[in-house]
Amino acid sequence: MDVNSEKVYVAGHNGLLGKSVRKLFSERGYELELRSSLDLDLRSTGHVFEFLSRSRPDGVVLCAAHVGGIGENDENPLEMHYQNSLIQYSVLNSAYRLRIPKLIFVSSAAVFPASSPINREDDIWTGTPSKEHIQYASAKISGMEFVKWVREKHSLNWISVIPTNIYGENDRWDETRSHVIAALIMKFVHAQAENLPSVEVWGSGDSKREFLHADDAATALAQAYSTIELANFDRFNLGTEIDISIKELAIMIADSCGYLGKLVFNSNKPEGPKVRKLDMSRTNRFIDWKPRIKLKDGIVKAALAYRETTGTSS
Repeated sequence: MDVNSEKVYVAGHNGLLGKSVRKLFSERGYELELRSSLDLDLRSTGHVFEFLSRSRPDGVVLCAAHVGGIGENDENPLEMHYQNSLIQYSVLNSAYRLRIPKLIFVSSAAVFPASSPINREDDIWTGTPSKEHIQYASAKISGMEFVKWVREKHSLNWISVIPTNIYGENDRWDETRSHVIAALIMKFVHAQAENLPSVEVWGSGDSKREFLHADDAATALAQAYSTIELANFDRFNLGTEIDISIKELAIMIADSCGYLGKLVFNSNKPEGPKVRKLDMSRTNRFIDWKPRIKLKDGIVKAALAYRETTGTSS
């Protein structure tokens, strides 16, 4: 099928990753089906099924999720599980009933066992996810198992992609629901503007993570979608193969925001697994892709976007 004739429904097109996916898929000539949360409640199976029945897309990219940082996951775990389960079931079950031929479900690296420093796709059932993320992770695992079942039993080209921590200019600038890079950018921009002597950073700072810019993640999803018929597995990791400690990350962000004060690491706050790094062997055999945006460059762009959003001068 010619790329320009394919219709793709991007669920969650106004989110951090969804905005990048929408832009890139549009540039590559796909006809996009888009509905905002005001027009379509993804938690309603009836509404989603009716929409997909009418639009009949050739494929779905499910980026939509109820997300939050480690604090939100720790404070409201059942809400994380409930909202994500509703969204996933509505979209996945509707797409299954209509036998939509292509689908990419965007999962999360939170699904992996907390005790495993190098995470391979088949490690998911070998241990327990981080206690701070277990409810969110359990919902995501459920979605991945749905995808696996549909792929195996009905021979549809469905896969799950498991990205590491995604960040970018369209991040969630929210004090209670932001992820680590957005949270630190907000803290350091505010501290620099107010000339505060110190900034608190959650955790010891020793934990190590990978960080992937949303535009790079979208490029990988587009590549995976275009060659999805060649996928030999139901799930693929998506990481950078380069990790960094939270302490190094905080220093990098402080520097990018022009903050010169003291960083105070609070070990009493949750910080998740000590190490989380994704094995990319399977993905590297599936798609020809490497991230191109360096972490420091991406942080500078994200910090500038936040300043523009809030009208804060540098």
